[in-house]
Amino acid sequence: MREQSVTTGGPTFAERVCSLLSVHPQGRFIVGVLLGLTISLNAWAGQDTLMGPPAGCGLGCDFLDYTLTGNEVHLFGELPRDPSPERLRTTSLYWGPGLPQRAGWTTELKVDLLSVTVDSNGTADDVFTVFIADTWPEPRLDGGYGICMDGNEIGLLKYHTVGNHPFTILFWEEREIKNQQITLVLSLTWLPEGVRVGARIEDLENDGKILYDRSFFDGPGVDAVLVDPHFKGVDAWRSDNGSGYGLSNCVIAVWDLTTSDTSPSIDVVAGNVRYSLAPCLNLNKAVCLGYPIPQGEFVVESAPTIDGPWEEVTPGATSVDGDRQQVWVLATEQARFFRLREVETP
Repeated sequence: MREQSVTTGGPTFAERVCSLLSVHPQGRFIVGVLLGLTISLNAWAGQDTLMGPPAGCGLGCDFLDYTLTGNEVHLFGELPRDPSPERLRTTSLYWGPGLPQRAGWTTELKVDLLSVTVDSNGTADDVFTVFIADTWPEPRLDGGYGICMDGNEIGLLKYHTVGNHPFTILFWEEREIKNQQITLVLSLTWLPEGVRVGARIEDLENDGKILYDRSFFDGPGVDAVLVDPHFKGVDAWRSDNGSGYGLSNCVIAVWDLTTSDTSPSIDVVAGNVRYSLAPCLNLNKAVCLGYPIPQGEFVVESAPTIDGPWEEVTPGATSVDGDRQQVWVLATEQARFFRLREVETP
C-alpha cells in the first residue's frame, strides 16, 4: 500500500469552497485542515402550469364585474362605501383547489398584472391588487399567504380564514415599483420548522428583470407583530405567532383603501395564473476536494488529527473537471485532515 498525503486550503474564496488537494512529490505528510462551510442553494427547475379559468367568487365577488378572455381576467366596477369606514372593501376570484405542496419543495404561484386603472375619485396608490394562496373553501380551518401592492407600497401577508381580523403583516414597505406589466410571484417552501414565504416582482417589459425580492420565515413564535390594529384605516389586522399554513387554491383580490367619500371606478386586468413546483436544495457545510487524476485507484480518507484514526470518506457526489477529480463531502465544525490512499490490487 502506498499513501500520498495532501494539502488543502488557499487564500481565495474559490479555494475555500473547492479546496484543492495536491500530491506531494516526495510523499511526505503535508497536512491540510478543512473547517465547516455552509452553502445554501435553491435549485429551481419547475415548469409553469396554467391553472385555467377561476373556479368561483370569493368575498365581495358581486361588487365588481369580471370577464374572461383566454387566460386573462378583467375586473371592473366600483366597490361600495361601507357605513363602517374601517371595514375592508374587497372583491375576489379564486382558482382551485388542487395546488401542489410537498415538504422540502417550493411552490411558486405567478400571475401577470397587466394593467391597473383608477378614475379621478381615487388613486392607484390606494387600490391594491392582492395575490393569495390559502386553504379556502375547504377546509375552513387554516389560512394562507399573500402579496399585496398598490402604486407605492408592497406587503407580504399571512391570511387567516377564522376570526374577525383576517390578516397578519409579515412585512410592509413603501416602495415605488411599477404596478402593471409585471409578474407577481408568491413562493412557499415547506420545511420541518415552518414555511419560508417569498414575494417577488418581475418586469414583463424587461425580460423578467427582478424588481423586488424579499422573504419571511413563518413558524411558531416568529411571526411579525403589528402594533397598530387599524393600519391603513382598516380594522383587519392582527398579530400571530402560530404555525405556518399549507395551501389549496389561489385568489386574486382587489382592495379599495381610498379615503374619499366617493367610490372610484376600478379596472384591473390580470392573466396567466400559474404555478411551478421544484425541490429546494440545501447543501450545508459542503466541501469540494479536488486533486489531479492519479494513476491507479485511490480513495480519500479523513481523520481528526494527523495521527488518525484514518477513515475512508463516503462522498456525497463526485465529478471530473478537466484533469482533476472532484469529491464533495460534508464538513464539520471541527478541523479535519485529508489524504489519498492507493487501493492495492491483487
